[in-house]
Amino acid sequence: MKLDLRQLRHVLALDRHRNFGRAAEAIGLTQPALSRSLQALEDEIGARLFDRDRSHVAPTAVGERLIERARLLVNQARDIEQDLKQMLGLEVGLLRIGAGPYPRTEVTKKIWAYIKRNGLQDKKNRRNINADDKLKPVFGGKSQVSMFEMTKLVNKHLK
Repeated sequence: MKLDLRQLRHVLALDRHRNFGRAAEAIGLTQPALSRSLQALEDEIGARLFDRDRSHVAPTAVGERLIERARLLVNQARDIEQDLKQMLGLEVGLLRIGAGPYPRTEVTKKIWAYIKRNGLQDKKNRRNINADDKLKPVFGGKSQVSMFEMTKLVNKHLK
């Protein structure tokens, strides 16, 4: 019997979503590709891993056992990858920006605080903001924008 981490990740996705279409989308596969992967693994093991019909997907007893052990293996593999990347000096980690709804007015206030703290208002025309390296991408690459233009440019980055 040969188990493969890729297939184990597929099993975990199906267990998490309990739907072939949603599981396939979550891992970047088509639904038929996920079905083929699962079928190949079931053939390799010699047992059905999930009971399924049109509206229901649930692990069998063999599937439950595999899921339990697969979770450990997949997590350990991820940890090994991260350890090696850190050891080799490669960038690792996850950066999340935002933690839920944040009013646009609050974003604008924070940007204004940053502008004032860093002295980015133009000395001659206080309506203009001189962009530093952090603000240039927000301002569409422009080195200077008016305060009115700034709000429009910031809004493009917010959903």
